[in-house]
Amino acid sequence: MADAGNARGHFGLAAGLAPADGQAAADLLAQARVAAAEGRGELAFDLLLVSAGRATTAGDDHARSTALAEAVTVAHRIAGTFGREVPHSRLRDLLAEASRIAPAADPVLAAPLAAATAWNARAEKSTPAPAAGRGRPGRGTPRRRSGADQRLPGCRR
Repeated sequence: MADAGNARGHFGLAAGLAPADGQAAADLLAQARVAAAEGRGELAFDLLLVSAGRATTAGDDHARSTALAEAVTVAHRIAGTFGREVPHSRLRDLLAEASRIAPAADPVLAAPLAAATAWNARAEKSTPAPAAGRGRPGRGTPRRRSGADQRLPGCRR
């Protein structure tokens, strides 16, 4: 993932050079998303909180709410990559703040807020065991087939 690391670095540089807090918040959000894609959850979480802070300074509730909601999701979704567990009470507070400041009836924010709410519904973090098969059929992960697979000639049943 050298390319992802380069992208993360470029977004960090862009955030540092941004002429305004709003642009820095957007660059930090992008940097955090790359970190999450790399499986660096703790780094992504920290960057999302910094992004939320810069969005606050810029007066951008939409960007702040997005960053906070994504931070909650990352803390659950890739919890196994954290060196320290983020307490559920802190995640609950971040989600409450994200929901409180979200612009009313914003359809773009509905999805990240719903995802964060679903991930944060329970205090326990769910991290698959390392030997859980890594998505290969017959090794702990069921193979999913669509109905179309079963109707096409040549598809195994």
